[in-house]
Amino acid sequence: MDEYRSVLAGMFTDHRFHQLKKFRHYGAVNGAKIGVVVANKSANYPGYALNVADVEALLAAKRGGKVDLDFIAAFNNGTFVAYHDAEKFYGDVLVHKHRRNGHSARTLTHYEITGEEEPF
Repeated sequence: MDEYRSVLAGMFTDHRFHQLKKFRHYGAVNGAKIGVVVANKSANYPGYALNVADVEALLAAKRGGKVDLDFIAAFNNGTFVAYHDAEKFYGDVLVHKHRRNGHSARTLTHYEITGEEEPF
């Protein structure tokens, strides 16, 4: 899957992708229909915000054959950080994150996004 790293890193300016909703993107690359949900970190917040409803819609699209590949791509102030297979990330990380009342977004740590331990 490393072949998609550069594709996802450049998806905001890649004409093969278009934005469906604020953090949902869709593209056709090399014959594959790709769905992407963005985990976004801005300068105002310490973690990456990820809308779980967007991820669930992406997983449903994959199960329904609307997309061939499903990814979660993390960006820090517009700079690409990492990406994950959405199904695997959902099962490994998101199902263990507790939902705050009324919020469908989850805040993810640097470690959850990258797998890299922070120095302190």
